[in-house]
Amino acid sequence: MTSLLLVLSGCSSCSAARTPGEGDTRSTSVEPGLMPSESDGSSSCGRETNVHGSGYDAAARSCLWDAWRNGSPAGLVITMHTVEGDPITYTLRVRPGPVVDVTEDSRDRFGSPGMTRTTCKSLEKRSGTGDRFGFVLRGCDGRADEIVIP
Repeated sequence: MTSLLLVLSGCSSCSAARTPGEGDTRSTSVEPGLMPSESDGSSSCGRETNVHGSGYDAAARSCLWDAWRNGSPAGLVITMHTVEGDPITYTLRVRPGPVVDVTEDSRDRFGSPGMTRTTCKSLEKRSGTGDRFGFVLRGCDGRADEIVIP
């Protein structure tokens, strides 16, 4: 008979969840099941989880692109994984202005982990491999003037 031993230990970084405003740079940017745009009545374009090219969602990306072109509010969450498997999540929210609010939640152990929020003035479609496309956001405030989402 095999027995299982479970050991619980105290952990100073394992405290109750805090909001990013309280200094938790590794928190999740989106609660499961609720798109950030749904709270204000905007449409949700869904979620894309892209693991090394698998999981690309053309319909979700087209939904956000169409919303931008039509001036309609909408939101999309795209999670990309690094070569090592670390997730980087982009929450994109198109709103009147037109502007795009971007929340980047990086859990990249070999990059710059943490959460950043940026507002960008321009969203462009960027051709990718085959019929795939990404986004280039320009005129952004914050850490970079341009954000590229492959």
